[in-house]
Amino acid sequence: MRVRPSVGFRWVALTALLSFAAFLGWYLISPWYSLNRMAAAVEARDSNALASYIDYEALRKDAKAELMRDLLGPLEASDAGSGEFGGLLADAMIGPTVEQMISPEGLARAFGQGGRPQPSNAAPASEPVELSLRGKLRIDRKGLSTFLAASENEPGVKAEFRRNYLSWRLSGIELTKGPKSSS
Repeated sequence: MRVRPSVGFRWVALTALLSFAAFLGWYLISPWYSLNRMAAAVEARDSNALASYIDYEALRKDAKAELMRDLLGPLEASDAGSGEFGGLLADAMIGPTVEQMISPEGLARAFGQGGRPQPSNAAPASEPVELSLRGKLRIDRKGLSTFLAASENEPGVKAEFRRNYLSWRLSGIELTKGPKSSS
């Protein structure tokens, strides 16, 4: 005698299968969607739309840590006692600079907007910063909540995105040093 699954079981199984398919679709497509929307915001010079894809606090913290590591690495290696003083001096210089650069106003200036939208026929106030959000990108997953996006044009730069509910926000930049040139 063959036992047929009940109608209730079929609905539960179908709902579970559809939920898994929706999650898998989101997992595979949402990073590309976020990168595409960021690129569209850059091209449209829409600093408000771009800001919705950036976690400024996490990005500032990451930039400060990366710069401090790069600046203090040689000082800590030499045991001359200047590491602590160098750290205080570097923090005093890096902190305000990073605060100004990584802010909605700083990005607006960097994109030539001066904090307000420009008409499409107006010349930009400064040369716009070129973000490599179009072209060949590679996405490296670091679990369910983080991915790294790297452009083939900028192999030493990886943008780190963290999940914010169902969307992604830029939260860090990884700079890898290339091989040293012998000159």
